Amino acid sequence: MQKLQIIGNIGKDAELKTTQGGKEYIKFSVATTKKVGDQTHTTWHDCVKWIYDGKGKGILEYLARGVKVYVEGEVTANAYVNNQGEAVGTLNLNVQFIELLGGGEKRPEKPVLESSGHSLTESYNNVEDEIPF
Repeated sequence: MQKLQIIGNIGKDAELKTTQGGKEYIKFSVATTKKVGDQTHTTWHDCVKWIYDGKGKGILEYLARGVKVYVEGEVTANAYVNNQGEAVGTLNLNVQFIELLGGGEKRPEKPVLESSGHSLTESYNNVEDEIPF
């Protein structure tokens, strides 16, 4: 087994995709930079986080452009023929672990319950009012 660990910034907001077979996955790219003397070299890593039984979709809204992440997973090679009939090869990182390290565009600080429109904190604080003892 090969394992790759990277720390970098997300290039653009992550996207939820579905394969032709109906399997869902989150696709995003991470840029890592290396400085050698006066020059900076950037490498882009294509990342895929598979969704199993609907679990894991919650992180999608936090994988926004500019967010610094620690990503860990296994590298896979893929080959296909593009629309021009040319053979193309890609390397993807199949994400097994991801940790948000901060930065990026502003996201909601408190998750909002879709049905009520109240934040989880507000709902928790109001529970004491409903306890009959």
